[in-house]
Amino acid sequence: SQALHKELGNRTGEVTTQINIGIIYNEIGEPETALKFYHLALENARELHSQGQEANVLGNIAGALKELERYDEAEDHFHQAIDLARKIGITREEAYYLADLADLLVSLDKTTEAQRLLDDNEETISRHYGPTTHSLMIRAQIARKEGKHDNALSLLNQALEQSTSRNERAGMADIHKSLRDVCKAMSDFDG
Repeated sequence: SQALHKELGNRTGEVTTQINIGIIYNEIGEPETALKFYHLALENARELHSQGQEANVLGNIAGALKELERYDEAEDHFHQAIDLARKIGITREEAYYLADLADLLVSLDKTTEAQRLLDDNEETISRHYGPTTHSLMIRAQIARKEGKHDNALSLLNQALEQSTSRNERAGMADIHKSLRDVCKAMSDFDG
């Protein structure tokens, strides 16, 4: 695909292919290789002044950096992606990056910052993630880290109810894993 786009002079198609190859490498557990394709795509997107693709690549770079546990760099790239997406008005991508950044902040025990990010951007996130299922999951993580297990269970049950009503099987599996973790933390294995 990349060779075809190059032959046709379709630089935008080349960037899209580079992003997609990076995504595949990241999904199969090779984030270092993914970063090589993402950086190539970022360079080309900037040459083309394709800010939408640039925002997309920045978000993907952040995800790969998170996989590599290079958290400060990941956080910086999420902020760049959010700022650019907001600047050019692509709110769907902005919502994804906001949610991913909140998730990163929780994993870094920056729960207050994650909570504030969610509170300040709830409308944008929920508009594109459905009625706050993802936000509820992140808020439950925050509650669990703060030792508020009953609150975490309540939030996860709300997320499960929403996910079930929309038949989101992948989402339900993630919620059940989180419910298990909260019940283990509470020593309540009947959960």
